Amino acid sequence: MSVIMVTLATPNPNGAEANGRYAPAAMEILTKAGGNRVRRMKVVENLVGDVTAGAVLMMEFPSAEAAKSALDSDAYKALLPDRAKAYTSLSILLVEDM
Repeated sequence: MSVIMVTLATPNPNGAEANGRYAPAAMEILTKAGGNRVRRMKVVENLVGDVTAGAVLMMEFPSAEAAKSALDSDAYKALLPDRAKAYTSLSILLVEDM
């Protein structure tokens, strides 16, 4: 069953250089794992709750295992220092139809 990976991120204003390395490399890893970008959006306003994300990325994967394998890969783990510099907060969720 396909799943959607939802990434909620708040870019670090001082992290543009790190994001320039992280984002394209991460997208390549996610795409190679079978991910297809559904939407990339800017958060305009938070109406309810404590979410502080400034951006949302949605990617469809053929399975939860495919999505997890991308994040568990050595190639992705090597990007974690740049990810930490590029974003002040980042959450990644897997969602599926109910």
